[in-house]
Amino acid sequence: MRVAGFLVLGLSLCLGSTSAALAKRTINADQPIKIRAEIQQVVGVIFPQRVASATPGMPQERMQVGKSGALLTLLPIDPTIPPGRVFVVGETGAIYVVHYEPVPAKGDDEVYITRAAPAKKVEMTAETLMRG
Repeated sequence: MRVAGFLVLGLSLCLGSTSAALAKRTINADQPIKIRAEIQQVVGVIFPQRVASATPGMPQERMQVGKSGALLTLLPIDPTIPPGRVFVVGETGAIYVVHYEPVPAKGDDEVYITRAAPAKKVEMTAETLMRG
């Protein structure tokens, strides 16, 4: 009987994972971070560094926010919450502003925040100064 329960559980997990494709996106950290947060569904926002703190400005009864390492999770509970933002501070002190918009369906599942490419360093030579 116990084996049959595990088989049913395993089968339902396999079927569930093949039927629902995750909505994944990547956003550069120097661009506005806009998240489509489906009501009653968790959205994972993965930062390029560990999250030190996150301030949603919304009561836990309406929007739950969690953090673990570089992962920030948002769970909008109340269908009447307006669009808003969460202020996130990385372990290096970098500040990220995550703008969220509650949507009834087809929200984001995973959003990866990437670091901005470093500016190309130009060596100062007599030639570059002459072009100036």
